[in-house]
Formats: sequence, structure tokens, C-alpha cells
Amino acid sequence: YERTQAVRRLLREGAIGNKLERISYKLRGTGGARDMEGELPWRLEPSSSGGGLLLDVGCHILDRLDFLCGPLVNVTGTAENRHSPNIPVEDYCHLTATIGEASWASCSSNGCRGASVECTWDFASTESPIDELVFEGSDGALKMAGMSPNGSVIVADMSGNTKQELTFDMPEHTAQRLIQAVTNDLLLDSEEERQVDYLSFGENAVRTQKVMDAILESYYGGREMGYWARTKSWPGRPKS
Repeated sequence: YERTQAVRRLLREGAIGNKLERISYKLRGTGGARDMEGELPWRLEPSSSGGGLLLDVGCHILDRLDFLCGPLVNVTGTAENRHSPNIPVEDYCHLTATIGEASWASCSSNGCRGASVECTWDFASTESPIDELVFEGSDGALKMAGMSPNGSVIVADMSGNTKQELTFDMPEHTAQRLIQAVTNDLLLDSEEERQVDYLSFGENAVRTQKVMDAILESYYGGREMGYWARTKSWPGRPKS
């Protein structure tokens, strides 16, 4: 998304200082997940989806943090079923981590390394929906909705006052930019022709999956092949 690239540029330019100190994310609600109708939507059927909405919604936040700042290390997490006794999978997840060293990080001079990360997903909460991703730096903060394709990005000073607000057009198709980038990479010869420097590779997907597995480990009691079939042994499953 254009807005993700804008955040990358702002971090590179030192819009919130030369040191990233903290990243926080909070979601209440489904995060725009579709096909949620029916008694048990496929997104909440572990044999189809692998678990709850963390795997469908949360992965995008985690992958974006990896892309913008670096790998998540020292990961600890928990998953619970707080609100949904009739659904087998988790509906609440919490993560704490640290940003590790990365050559691709947006901040110069290892300015992203060591930043703390805290994320909370409360997918079935009955409280007012919230979707807020915040990057706090040594001289301000960036604030944005985590799951919006075109929501604004706000640059704030140390007192929380808005210094700048960037707005974006809604893409005609959600995946248009990704599809075009992949097509250009396959068909065009030079980076100048491709006009892209943000292709995603398999390594970041593997890192993101490992982070999600760490969060979900306590709920499922392991993430080995076929764990979705041994539902009675899941430590976190609601006791009904």
C-alpha cells in the first residue's frame, strides 16, 4: 500500500526522530475480515484456517512491522478464548517483542533496533471497535489505522499535537499494487524499469509465521502438522 511506503519514507527521513522507541497496536473487532456469516465461518474453523483471526488479520500487522522495522525477536505471547464459548479457536491474542537488527530497516544507523513492541487483538470484544498502530520515536509519533488500505497517517509531536496528516486514495483493487509489482519483476529487466524496491520474499513470511506460532502455542499446545484434529487436547479451548 502507498501508505505503508509513506511510513517507510517518514521513518527514513527522521520524522519522529532518529530512534524508534516503541511500537504499539490495538485492535478490537474483526479487522475487516470477510465471510464471517454462518454458525462457524471457515475463518474460525481450524481445519480450514489453522486457527482464529490472528492468522487472517494479525499476520498483516506483523509482516508490516518486519518490513518497516526489522524482525521481531524475544517474542512472548498468549492466546485465549474470552468471549466465544461456542467457537473452538482463540478470539484474543497478546504479543510483546523487540525489534532486531535488519539491513532493510527504515530507520538509519540501526535506529529501529531495540524498539519494544506490544500488540493486542480482541476480535470478539463487545466494546467500541478500535484499530490503532502507533510508532513512537525520540521526537514524536506516527499514528495510523492498522488494517485500512487508505486511512490517513498522522505525524505528531512529543505532546501529541498533529504536525502533519497524510491522506491516500482508496486503491481500485486491494492487491493491485502487489500484483503489478510481481508482474513487473517477472517481465521487466532493470530495477529502474520495475520502479519498485519493496518486493516481499519468503523469508519474511516464515518469520511472521514463527511469531504467530509463538503467540498461539499456549492455546493449542503445539503447532505441529495435524494439531487442528486433536481439539480435545488444546489447553486453551473453552470448557463447555
